Amino acid sequence: MKKSLVFIFFLLSSLSIYAECNIELFSSTYYSTGKVLTTKQVIKSSSCDTKINHELTNMLASANGNLNTEHLKRIIQEKNSQQILITPKYILVSPISSLIPTNLLKPNQLIAAAEIKFQDSVIHLSSEEKLKVIIGTNKLIAGKQTVKFNLTNITTGHRSSLWVHLYVTSQITALISTSQIMAYSPLRDIKTKIITVESPENFITNLKDIHFYQARTLLLPGKPLQHHNISPIILVKAGTPVKVILKNKGITLITTAIPFQNGTIGKQVTLRNIKSGKSITATVSNFNEVEITL
Repeated sequence: MKKSLVFIFFLLSSLSIYAECNIELFSSTYYSTGKVLTTKQVIKSSSCDTKINHELTNMLASANGNLNTEHLKRIIQEKNSQQILITPKYILVSPISSLIPTNLLKPNQLIAAAEIKFQDSVIHLSSEEKLKVIIGTNKLIAGKQTVKFNLTNITTGHRSSLWVHLYVTSQITALISTSQIMAYSPLRDIKTKIITVESPENFITNLKDIHFYQARTLLLPGKPLQHHNISPIILVKAGTPVKVILKNKGITLITTAIPFQNGTIGKQVTLRNIKSGKSITATVSNFNEVEITL
């Protein structure tokens, strides 16, 4: 009798170990950037135990693209002494940013993050549903912006909308100091480096743009130069005689004048011609030098 009970217990245990459990996944899952997917967000229903559900969730948490669930099933079955049925056969797990058409981005732009608003950071689509991006412009701008997604059920024709926050960055070649530069000191030891920024217009990208400029504040090594970090050097001082270069149709004349105010590169100043005594206006072009082009 005892042997029979032991055999029956062993048989029931074996059946429970090798019994098949079922997992139904969402056919399409789109998630916000940086979102850690939970079991409820990837598994639609399951008769498997918590351990198997968590293992499958961890596998899908880092997924990006189309997946064959047969491959997932084989991996899990190797770790667990249980037969598993996973449906559907093919699923899609991808960041919501993958739906943004690449032609909306400039060549140097990247989508650094995309956050789904009011949807628990996850969207599930059935095989009958499709998403379309609606953007009011033909190009995305750098920085934070909100775009509209239209969700359409191609079977029923039902439509709805959702909003996604995008964070678009740009890759630029910026100027970077390789050594510490004190405030009001000349800009030296400057090199170029490719960096990713949200507001590219704030950064200096051309060495020509720092010619005749100095540090406005303390610049630390490795710090990308921004326009507010530098200030123009005074090239022309009021009361100090300067060279005046007059250019007209290939002819160059040189005279001397005295400026009435200080001037920096590219700025216009008023001067008194020493020979004629008349007032003239010229553009600052170098140290103690201005130009007039006719």
